[in-house]
Amino acid sequence: MMIVCTRCGNPNDDKARRCKRCGHKLQSSIRPAPGPSAQWEKLEPMRSHITPERRAELMRMFEACAYSLAVVAAVAFSAVSGLWWPLYAVMAVVAVLVVVRRL
Repeated sequence: MMIVCTRCGNPNDDKARRCKRCGHKLQSSIRPAPGPSAQWEKLEPMRSHITPERRAELMRMFEACAYSLAVVAAVAFSAVSGLWWPLYAVMAVVAVLVVVRRL
C-alpha cells in the first residue's frame, strides 16, 4: 500500500513521514476509531427528578399563569382604549376554561 503526497502526487512508502520528492509531511487517511473515554464512563446517566404528578402540577400552574396574564392584558387594553367589552369577553372565556379544566 502506498501513501500519495497531497502536494505533488508522488507515491511514497506506507512508513514514510515525508514525501521523497517534495518533503511535504504525509498524512494517512487511516485513523484509529475513537474508544470510550474513562471520563465518560464515570458519569452517571441523566435522570429526571420530576415525577409525572409534579409535572402535571407544574403544567396546571403554568396554565393558571397564562390565564392570569390574559386577564391582565385585557385589563390593560381596556384601561388604555376605554373599551370595556373585550374585558368581559376575556373574563367569560377564562372563567369557562377554569371550570372545564378544573383549575
